[in-house]
Amino acid sequence: METRIYSDMDRETIAVLHVDGDRGVREDVAEQIGEYSDMSVTGTRTIERATDRLADDPVDCVISEYDLSDGTAFDLFSRVREQYPDAACILYTDATFAEIDNERSEEMVVEYLSKRIPGTEQRLPGLVRDITRGRMQVGYPVPENEDERLDTVTEYDLDEFASSPAFERLATLARSHFGVNAVFIGIMKAHEEELLACRGAEWSVFDRQNTICTYSMLEDGPTVIEDVQADSRFEHNERLEELGIRSWAGVDLTTPEGTVLGELCLIHDTPRTYDEADLEDLRLFAEEVVEQLELRRRIPPSETTPELGE
Repeated sequence: METRIYSDMDRETIAVLHVDGDRGVREDVAEQIGEYSDMSVTGTRTIERATDRLADDPVDCVISEYDLSDGTAFDLFSRVREQYPDAACILYTDATFAEIDNERSEEMVVEYLSKRIPGTEQRLPGLVRDITRGRMQVGYPVPENEDERLDTVTEYDLDEFASSPAFERLATLARSHFGVNAVFIGIMKAHEEELLACRGAEWSVFDRQNTICTYSMLEDGPTVIEDVQADSRFEHNERLEELGIRSWAGVDLTTPEGTVLGELCLIHDTPRTYDEADLEDLRLFAEEVVEQLELRRRIPPSETTPELGE
């Protein structure tokens, strides 16, 4: 399959979310960032409101005061990284290092900029651009027909499908059948892989550039990576290591028209192999997933037949 390389550098605007209880500070930051045509900023004052914003719009960088009315900046950054693992996080604060929870600051990569130092507000836009563009430079391969593939993905009501127990049952059956730590059914969107179902782990979405599925969907037939750490494409992928993904096997979820929607994946925390019988069974599980997807796409929910296992 032919591929091309996608990079976020092609995007024109850096989306910034700024959270600070002080309205004057929010206005000052908006004024500074507003002078740059390649950045846009949205301001709010609480973690709760910021979380609502995250649900509506993607974000490339989050700037936050340390102490907020409903938590700390690290509470906010944790929520941001759950949805956008590669988002840049900047602690723009009056708090000193002694006042900051150092244990949590060591858990996540953040930039620190003190409001106490004169002129830091003028430095903020440059810092946002430098660290965000640096993260955006990472590219990943996409199918040559990516635009058409994404059009097909939008034809499926994924929010509705995610609430269907049929996919969770399939993931449960696959996990038991193959004896692996985790199984997930993922749909590959433009910048993220959304999971319709996951058993054995509390995962719901992955940043596309960190996923093995980004590469496996470009190959024909099932893909097996017996030892992720021995594969040059993933040996330095810290996200996979954090999630405990040591071995991986997956097969495309392909529509009857030949479009790859995503992957059905088997995850284990130690290296392991799969024989031809295993891979054939994996194909059958994937075919059942696609059949369920097609059923729900073509027939209104009120008219669907009983789900798998009912």
